[in-house]
Amino acid sequence: MPDNIKSILSKKSFSIIMICCFLSSVVSGCSAVSSVKKQTKKITRVLSPDSHLTKKAAVIVSAGTGSFSEHPLQKIFQVNLFESIKDQCPDIFLMFPGDKIYPEQFINFSRQVPEQIDNFSLNETGRNLGLNAIILVKPLTIEAKEKEKGFWLMKDIHYFGIVQTEIEVYNTATGAKLLHKSLAREAELGGTDFDALKSGRISNIYELDEAAEEIAEQAGNLACEITGRQAWQGYVLLADNNKIILSSGRESGLKPGDIMDVFENSGLIKNQYGQQFLVPGQKIGEIRITAVFVGKSEAVVLNGTDIKPGYMVRPN
Repeated sequence: MPDNIKSILSKKSFSIIMICCFLSSVVSGCSAVSSVKKQTKKITRVLSPDSHLTKKAAVIVSAGTGSFSEHPLQKIFQVNLFESIKDQCPDIFLMFPGDKIYPEQFINFSRQVPEQIDNFSLNETGRNLGLNAIILVKPLTIEAKEKEKGFWLMKDIHYFGIVQTEIEVYNTATGAKLLHKSLAREAELGGTDFDALKSGRISNIYELDEAAEEIAEQAGNLACEITGRQAWQGYVLLADNNKIILSSGRESGLKPGDIMDVFENSGLIKNQYGQQFLVPGQKIGEIRITAVFVGKSEAVVLNGTDIKPGYMVRPN
């Protein structure tokens, strides 16, 4: 075969290979990017001093008001919300309403409407339970709404059901909100379903069930994204001279021999609404874990004095 023909075939073969590689990269690009992100997260966890520790969070669904608060659509929302959080937070120890280990204190909080919940008491309870975050979700509300669509003489009335909720994520270390987000989904309805919604008879409306499921998925994604960004921290539950009890235990991944830095609280501040927040202070000492149990651990003071209940600890 002449050299010039070999050269042409070689160039064509190279071009075909490059096109195939390009198409392959386009097809697998999304999965490759996703894989890189996952590997980056794994590397970050390995390099982090708290990489062997598991963050804890509890979910509270606050009380609703009105006739819709007991509607089956609320159950659909909650079931999908809990599943979404479980799927999106695989590295976080979670406590849900209905769990055997779910704290009685949070059952009491869930009976209150959100505006009545004292953020300082809520997060103080969270610290005493060794939580890093508290996820507070409001029950669904739903609104029937008519909208005009089209132009001029072609305008027509369309019917919608608007499903809404709010989600908040608290950092227990300070009591501050890491997230406060309103979520809504709009579902277009037929005239019969719209009339049923307005009259309060909204069972078995597929479009509303689907909207509730979508909001639950979004709420779960947001809660896990925000909670996952936070560094692990624990809290001093009791302090008696050289002996320290922490409110984090075996479920948090603590092990005998772990060294923790202890940080004081430098005080409280209030916002314009009278809500109180803790201000973390300076490092004042170090402790070593000596024994670990479910829900608590024991430690001894290595250095530092005047360690008090409520002080925060982080991996050395």
